[in-house]
Amino acid sequence: MIERTYPNLLNPFSVRGVYFRNRIFLSPCAIAHVNDGAPNDLGIAYMEEKARGGVAQVTQGNITGPGGPGDNSGHLNRYKTNGMTQMAFTEMAWAIKQHGAVASAELSHAGMLAGLEENCGTLPMSSTGFIRNALRTHVGLHSDGAQVVEMTEKMIDDCATYFATIAKYIKDCGFQMCMIHGGHEMLINQFLSPRYNKRKDKFGGSPENRIRFPKMIVERVRDAVGDDFPIEMRISADNHHPEGKGIEESIFFIKEIEHLIDFVHCSSGSGGEAASLTQSVVYQPEGLNVKYAAAMKAAGVKSLVVAMGGIVSPDIAESIIAEGKADVVSMARALMADPEYPSKLRRNEPEEIVPCLRCQNCLGGEKAFYLSRCMVNPTLGHEARVRLQAPPTRKRRVLIIGGGPAGMEAAVTAHDRGHDVFLADKDDALGGTIKFSDQDSIKDALKRYKDYLIRQIEKRDIEVRLSTEAGEALVEDVMPETIIVAVGAMPIVPDIPGIDLPHVMYAAEVYKKPEEIGKKVAVIGGGLVGCEVGLHLAKTGHTVEVIEMLGELARDDNAIHKQGMEWLWAKVPINANLNTKVIKVTDKGVLCEIPDGETKLIDADTVIYSIGLEPRRDVYEQMCNLCYDVVAVGDCVQSAKIVDAVHAGWNAAIDLA
Repeated sequence: MIERTYPNLLNPFSVRGVYFRNRIFLSPCAIAHVNDGAPNDLGIAYMEEKARGGVAQVTQGNITGPGGPGDNSGHLNRYKTNGMTQMAFTEMAWAIKQHGAVASAELSHAGMLAGLEENCGTLPMSSTGFIRNALRTHVGLHSDGAQVVEMTEKMIDDCATYFATIAKYIKDCGFQMCMIHGGHEMLINQFLSPRYNKRKDKFGGSPENRIRFPKMIVERVRDAVGDDFPIEMRISADNHHPEGKGIEESIFFIKEIEHLIDFVHCSSGSGGEAASLTQSVVYQPEGLNVKYAAAMKAAGVKSLVVAMGGIVSPDIAESIIAEGKADVVSMARALMADPEYPSKLRRNEPEEIVPCLRCQNCLGGEKAFYLSRCMVNPTLGHEARVRLQAPPTRKRRVLIIGGGPAGMEAAVTAHDRGHDVFLADKDDALGGTIKFSDQDSIKDALKRYKDYLIRQIEKRDIEVRLSTEAGEALVEDVMPETIIVAVGAMPIVPDIPGIDLPHVMYAAEVYKKPEEIGKKVAVIGGGLVGCEVGLHLAKTGHTVEVIEMLGELARDDNAIHKQGMEWLWAKVPINANLNTKVIKVTDKGVLCEIPDGETKLIDADTVIYSIGLEPRRDVYEQMCNLCYDVVAVGDCVQSAKIVDAVHAGWNAAIDLA
């Protein structure tokens, strides 16, 4: 008799005759694999991969209506009555269901956020009319000066039918349930929240009036789909805004519709200023929004309650269900990092799960809804193409130099494709530049990923040679047919007087010499690395001043990740000096030129510099003289992010013929 490690999380259940094999749902994912509003082969393969990995339910995100003013991004799925579009949605539903998952689709209307171009010039609409100027959203600022139309009663009635029509359409395409998006800055929350709803008629004012239109939508959808079709409602349980609604009003709303819906997803936030609370990042506690699900349960809501928002750990997910804080856990990024997450739990292999770093890299840059790349999963979004990868024509003898993330990813991938792999590193332990995560107070997720990669190396027949310098002797001993060089980069030393003083060090040395760090620290360079080193020091008892020549910190960081960093920044003794140029380092600290042209001495016992890296090409050039087939990957090609190193290592191994 086997014993389940996660019995609550893996406990199946049924709703309205629909069977769910466990209590892990895929949160709505709106990925930009769309052709003229219909999911294409890449988008279908993306969703199928999640179903194949063992999740109970897969939700296609953000489906809007036919030519209606509901689209705010230009890449959402649009239901259309033509055969090609219906066939694409039907194929997606089938691709999900054939692997045992339940197919769901999110019904969406952007309201005031609707794009003019995406909606053929149709004016955006909302609970209240206004001129759209500098309206902050998840995806940036709408400052196009467009008129937002206050919805008339007919428009409200038509919009309720709009939701019902899409629901019936996706049911006819084979989806087994639907989600109504009533959270964040979408149209329904624009009626629910007093922050947006300034109406004086029966659809505004009191909570009873503000729920009238959303309740009408749910009633209309239920009538359209019948009783054998579960309905989910996604809400922002707390808007995180003084003029918004809180958990009490959210509970009131759900209790008014609980006879019509089967699940309530408890998200939070409404407005770009709360984006990192909607989708929490590594600087914040995991399960940041679970308290709202727990409040719903405590209030006796009859609908099944779904906890969501930055939940990645199976132990935390299990405890949420076991402690009665929610009935289901919804994940997105954790399943992007590892689609096989649920199956690995079912096989009692939690240590095999690829850890999500909660870095928001998957949400891209300025346009947060455009799916970008996963830091730890090189195949994300490319599932259809990856399946076409041809196996290698023969086994090769491969030497990989460098045991950082690029080298370890290359080693694992090359081994799994049948090659003989040797992995060498000059240090006495694997990990490369991310070994610092062992000591960093804000890098627990990165440490878990480093440890995961090392475990993958150890469980395979890969010959690891530590404390080994790359050179002619190593190549003569291994006799490789291919060498992959992944030796990383070297820090750029700024050309500043005093940079060679004894109390000055490079950012990575902070973790090697913690006893040498003084109470007052100045960090030269306000990129992401400098900011995160500063945060670590501020969290561990130091007072930190970050000095940045430009007018913005971490300017290349994802907007939501950066907002989460700022959330922690406000809680620790750290200060930013922007538009500030370093003149020289002295025994007392750092002499700077501040924006008004005057000079300022920033007191510091320790000065740390972090202004970038330069590639190490020496090992690659040496190896080219020793082997016919040499490939350089990671920072030794071009200094970049971990995501670039991991993807480069994977691709180099895939390309071994």
